[in-house]
Amino acid sequence: MNPIVRQIVDNADLRRKLMQLCAAAGSPLTKQAISDWKKSKSGVPPSRVLIVAKLLKLQPHDIRPDIFPPPGRSRKRHLKSGNHNHAQQRSVL
Repeated sequence: MNPIVRQIVDNADLRRKLMQLCAAAGSPLTKQAISDWKKSKSGVPPSRVLIVAKLLKLQPHDIRPDIFPPPGRSRKRHLKSGNHNHAQQRSVL
């Protein structure tokens, strides 16, 4: 399981805060949806990366480097470098 997903799943306070942040942003999130992240190879869904990053005080590339390249790398250059997972890329599209 993705370590960030594990951190959220294992911590009831984090789950509650994440659900509150999502609801306040107009995009409710359920415990079941968070639990479903455990089954996903890529972990946090792209639509939730920014809010999870805010909650955990991380950068988006720390959570999903396949979607958010590290600073100083363009997405195109990041994709050409091979530092991503093609299966994850297809699941986003």
